[in-house]
Amino acid sequence: MAPGTKLGGEVTGIGFSLFTFAFLFGFSLDIFFAMLDQFVSMSVASIKKFGSPTVA
Repeated sequence: MAPGTKLGGEVTGIGFSLFTFAFLFGFSLDIFFAMLDQFVSMSVASIKKFGSPTVA
């Protein structure tokens, strides 16, 4: 390794970018599953309305 080479700066940059990518990926997954959960809840509610007898 050359005397003027700074290895720490490169490793820190790679670590920060990987951390950023992992954070954004995990956050987007959390949002996706929250939306999916809301969709399932709305679907279950509408299926219950469809199946319940109405009194006229």
